[in-house]
Amino acid sequence: MSIVYDAIVKTGTYQKDGVEKNKWTKVGVVMKTKQGGLALKLDTIPTNGDWNGWISLSEPRAKDGAPAQAVSQPVAELSDDVPF
Repeated sequence: MSIVYDAIVKTGTYQKDGVEKNKWTKVGVVMKTKQGGLALKLDTIPTNGDWNGWISLSEPRAKDGAPAQAVSQPVAELSDDVPF
């Protein structure tokens, strides 16, 4: 499966140069399946009171912040471990 979108949520706002901007947090990824469909893998679910239930999809970004090509992650590297 290859990653086609990052799943992100708005988790607040901040000020930069006098302009209010949205703060976004990555909560998972959307991957293309072998059958041509899409699968959503959530790594976390926001629990703060500001989250309105919406998850947005954005193009994956490279570590340096620049847009990246679709990133492939072997299924074997995905973990089903629950951290609690």
